[in-house]
Amino acid sequence: MPNPNSNYSYNDNSNSDSNAVVIAVHQDDRRMIDWAQRVNQQWQVDHPLAAKADRWMRQLLQSRNDRQRLFQGTRRAFRLMMEAGRGADLKRPFYRGLLGQATDEELREFELQLPSN
Repeated sequence: MPNPNSNYSYNDNSNSDSNAVVIAVHQDDRRMIDWAQRVNQQWQVDHPLAAKADRWMRQLLQSRNDRQRLFQGTRRAFRLMMEAGRGADLKRPFYRGLLGQATDEELREFELQLPSN
């Protein structure tokens, strides 16, 4: 069970008045994002969706209002990969889980295509 008191902070310089805003991010959520970025980077060489997903994740991280969707997507991607099990092509459940949080507008803007089942 994650410890709700295990938070750390980082600076977010994306606000309009250029003052650094300290935002507490649950450590488990940050670890999931780091994990998803590492997994996605491993596939960038041979999977065209990886570079597009990377751009999408970076944009969500820049927006304080959209980070929760990214956290949810990374947790869902992890769960779907675990359900797929050994021997399965893990790219499908990973991208289906991660990008399931993308809006229709983001799917068009980043040219993201959700893998079919």
